Amino acid sequence: MVDPAMVDPGLRLRAWPVSARAGYVYLHSIVDGFSRLAYTEELADEKATTTIGFFHRARAFFAAHGIHRFVRVVTDNGPNSTARAFVRTVLAVASRHQRIRPHTPRHNGKVERYHRILAEELLYARIWTSEAERAAAIDVWNIHYNYHRAHTAAGDQPPASRLSAGVTNVMAQNTQSAEGVAAALRAGVDTIEHGHLQVGDVLLMRGAWDALERKAGHSGVLSVDDPDLIRRQSVRLGVRSYVAVGVLVLMCIVLALELLPPAIVVMIAAVVLVVSRVLSFPQAQRAISLTTIVVVAGMIPLSTAIQTSGAADLISDSLVAAFGESSPRLLLVCIVLIVMVLGQFLSNLATVLIVAPVAVAVAGDAGVSPLPMMMGITIAGAASFLTPVATPGNLMVQDPGAYRFGDYWKLGLVCMALYFIIATVLVPIVWPF
Repeated sequence: MVDPAMVDPGLRLRAWPVSARAGYVYLHSIVDGFSRLAYTEELADEKATTTIGFFHRARAFFAAHGIHRFVRVVTDNGPNSTARAFVRTVLAVASRHQRIRPHTPRHNGKVERYHRILAEELLYARIWTSEAERAAAIDVWNIHYNYHRAHTAAGDQPPASRLSAGVTNVMAQNTQSAEGVAAALRAGVDTIEHGHLQVGDVLLMRGAWDALERKAGHSGVLSVDDPDLIRRQSVRLGVRSYVAVGVLVLMCIVLALELLPPAIVVMIAAVVLVVSRVLSFPQAQRAISLTTIVVVAGMIPLSTAIQTSGAADLISDSLVAAFGESSPRLLLVCIVLIVMVLGQFLSNLATVLIVAPVAVAVAGDAGVSPLPMMMGITIAGAASFLTPVATPGNLMVQDPGAYRFGDYWKLGLVCMALYFIIATVLVPIVWPF
């Protein structure tokens, strides 16, 4: 299997049994005769159908590395290699299918040597605790062999260095299902197209969910986003999605009609989602934000203390004494400004819980409705845009976006001005004092 520009045609294909306590697994391997680029899969058998599937996946692997043309495919004389279905598959894409002379493995020397290196450097180099562990190690070692390990036939360079694309372990995982690295970034460099990965490089991965979870679980990888969380954001609509929508609609109807206490309604809806298998129990557990629960649990007593200790009355008396005679709108402006300022450094939820008793007390002392005050602090509490610590969302985008602390105010001031106008101008129109 060679590129038109390459001059040493030859592709070796062979299934190699690896003894295991429960039976056998089989390593199916292909080696490009020119570059020595190798592709290996651990499969359950060496039947013709299995070998045909492996052959198609290997073709995609080599095509991703710039090797598109098959000149000659060399195999052994096993039943899977001599099966008519496999021969037809090979001849459909290759000019020639050649089988080695019986009992003459040197005719397939490149793949035989590759298997010896694989056995010495990996398979028998340590004790494996499970077949899954060994299978994962083979995938990692195959990348090492193709992109890092020096090969004498390649001038003491990795096999991938002889390809027209050059050495690129960054894109080593491209397969027929488009799994692997979609992009790679390094500080001071726009993208990494060739070369070796270094500590601190950022990879954008793509592929099937199971493959992404395996890659994210690698010991040398720090996952920014859990694939399971992303999967739930992009799931296709199915039967269970309609169940989830139905539960949501019923929950909203019951809440609107006030048939049951809100806490009971929400808990029943959550239980129904788990029982109907829309969510698994572990997924439901992960969806619970302990941070939010702790903050709310801590701020509610603080809010109550501010109200019962007289602190709210003290603050409200000072505000009413200073601005109460002029206009209730001016009191609203003061309350909104307090919430906006505190919200840039405290949790917006905590800020609203702290200021709410003060707003109610101010409205009572001024003799006006508390509705515009409460709605004003609700809107002002959402205007946390000036600092990365204001909300979890601000903090989450800081590193991926490479934002500095001072970048937030550039757009944040504009957004805050809009929220301020809505809270102080539009709210009193909808909810009069």
